[in-house]
Amino acid sequence: MLSLLGLSLFAHSIINTDIWWHLRTGQYIVENTSIPHADMYSYTAGGNKWIDTHWLFQVIVFATHNALGPYGLSLLFILAFCSVFTMLWAACRREKDFFAALLLFGLGLMAGSSRYLARPEAFTYLMISIYTLLLFGFERGRFGRRAVFALIPLQALWTNLQGLFILGPFLISAYAAQPVTTALVGLARRRKIDSEEIQRAVALSVLLACSVAACLLNPYGLEGLFFPFTLFTRVGGMENIFARSIAEFQPPFSGYNLTLPLKCFGVFFGLCAGVLALDFRNLKLSHVIIFVGTGYLALNARRNVAIFVIAMLPIAVTHADNLVKRLRAARGGRSGAAVEWASLAASALIVAAMVLQVVRVVDGRHYIADKRGERFGLGFKEQTFPHGAFIFIRQNGVAGPFFNNLDIGGMFLWEMYPAEKVFIDARLEVNSAEALSEYRRAMIDPSAFAGLAEKHALNAVIVSHTSQDGLYLMPTLGLNPQWALVYLDPIAAVFVRNVSANAAVIRKHAINIARDRIEPFAPNDTLNERGPRWLKKVMGKMSAANDVEAQNRFNLGLVYYVMGLAKPAIEQLKAGLELMPSSAEGHYNLGLIYGRMGRIDTAMRYYKKAIELDPRHSDAHTNLGRIYDSRGLDEEAEEEFKRAIRWADADPVPRHNLGALYYKRGDPEAARKQWRRALKIDPSFEPAKKALSLLEP
Repeated sequence: MLSLLGLSLFAHSIINTDIWWHLRTGQYIVENTSIPHADMYSYTAGGNKWIDTHWLFQVIVFATHNALGPYGLSLLFILAFCSVFTMLWAACRREKDFFAALLLFGLGLMAGSSRYLARPEAFTYLMISIYTLLLFGFERGRFGRRAVFALIPLQALWTNLQGLFILGPFLISAYAAQPVTTALVGLARRRKIDSEEIQRAVALSVLLACSVAACLLNPYGLEGLFFPFTLFTRVGGMENIFARSIAEFQPPFSGYNLTLPLKCFGVFFGLCAGVLALDFRNLKLSHVIIFVGTGYLALNARRNVAIFVIAMLPIAVTHADNLVKRLRAARGGRSGAAVEWASLAASALIVAAMVLQVVRVVDGRHYIADKRGERFGLGFKEQTFPHGAFIFIRQNGVAGPFFNNLDIGGMFLWEMYPAEKVFIDARLEVNSAEALSEYRRAMIDPSAFAGLAEKHALNAVIVSHTSQDGLYLMPTLGLNPQWALVYLDPIAAVFVRNVSANAAVIRKHAINIARDRIEPFAPNDTLNERGPRWLKKVMGKMSAANDVEAQNRFNLGLVYYVMGLAKPAIEQLKAGLELMPSSAEGHYNLGLIYGRMGRIDTAMRYYKKAIELDPRHSDAHTNLGRIYDSRGLDEEAEEEFKRAIRWADADPVPRHNLGALYYKRGDPEAARKQWRRALKIDPSFEPAKKALSLLEP
């Protein structure tokens, strides 16, 4: 059952936008037999130093995609994730109670499931599992020194696959800590030390030194070795622009989208802490170091949750097994039968829960409930990437410089480079905090965008309006006569500057969004056509839930909404709800539109329906609170704002609203507390700044 659960979670459509710049860079390396050292893709960061620690991963995925197409790419990652958990199962195969293993592996699979993506981290997870298998086995006497010294060439390989390669020396140092400490203390106190312990300490010390040296076997030398520490400064917390802009860098329990995998992580983390504490007699220093080190990473940024799961699984299972054995031996062994029956009953419940979860994954409910775009299946997810928009640009000779939103920067590189260069993409290795701040301002402030357009002499814009920042940009361009909308589908839009050089394309393709009909399907969605015919025929059938048309209509409804066109927005959203009536987001967005129209009672009805379908919908709670506040229903408003904060503690808006409610009540200190908390979340949040100025002139 564990295998079925794992396979169902690993086999999902590819929606990760970063895969495109990895594919493009792999192609660049293969064709030029050269690894990049400076950015050559963008015109805003061109020439900036680029330490591409993923270069070997990029060559692998490009070669796979080139030979086997998107379905082959999916199979590559499924194989990697299957190998990870096979290694972990092997690491604790001798000492595992069936119930403990079933519970912890099931929770672990679920906890890390939001990170089973087509990304370089997949190979880091594989390396962690191999290191854990060998080092944990060496600690327990299952493997000899020859086995663990195989980690030296693996470290050199890992260093060129993904930027978290520094975890290799960390794991070695963790497992070396106890034998080295024991040997040093013994020598200092002149005690007799077991020769095997000394050999173990020496072997792991030499291994650690060699693994650090192996990290230097990269194209960037010392800069490559120290690069992971640069990345660590850009993740976690809410105090930096990267964490505020990129969801995966936020802490798992910050309040932002508390998904089922994150809840499973919370339980898994608690169980790990519990079994380590209760089985302290068998606790080793390595286990504490790994728990604290990887636990810190996981609690600091949700992208690191899977690292904790993989590093801790065999350790937790082994300690849990020790506890179960002690329970069975309690009362002179008379508790054994009761413990056995309890384990069997609990195991049956866990298996039943796994069966239900597999069904939820396959029919799509697992992803829909957590507001995730993946669906069970292989290859690229249909109607997700702006492929049709790029085809339009090439067919009509639209020239740059282009502006693009962050989400589609990677695909821009795949589709347009080297003919055109990108404005921005998701490579943290290249983009500065200042550039990201400038980009964010331009996406929400029309005057900031106008300044950016002049600064870079922008001629065209391609924007994916399915992302929030892209959606916010639509009215900035669509309501500005200096720009003409020439392409629109449910995924993306293309605007060109209204100048004579673009007259032909404007004359032929100009779209009047209030008048022209927009089809609910994006054209030219042919991304899965590449690859061997036999593989496409077999793998193309492996898909289940298909809510594409509903999602597309929701997307178009939001476009109409931000453009101020209420009637077609309502039509599209209601059409989407007919296809997908369980969508809390669809009901919430209808509430937004009716609220803007002044039909407050209707808006309330849709907000309440959204909350009924998804009690964690913080935005619906916030807007319902605003309505109660406007009607003088202070207690109801306060309750809704508090619920919004409960489910979205990383959102400054409900805290600002709650502060305003307290201020109106005549409680300035309570208001001050909420406004300061809002600014701690987002120091650039202007409403809270202005509100505090009332109290702190």
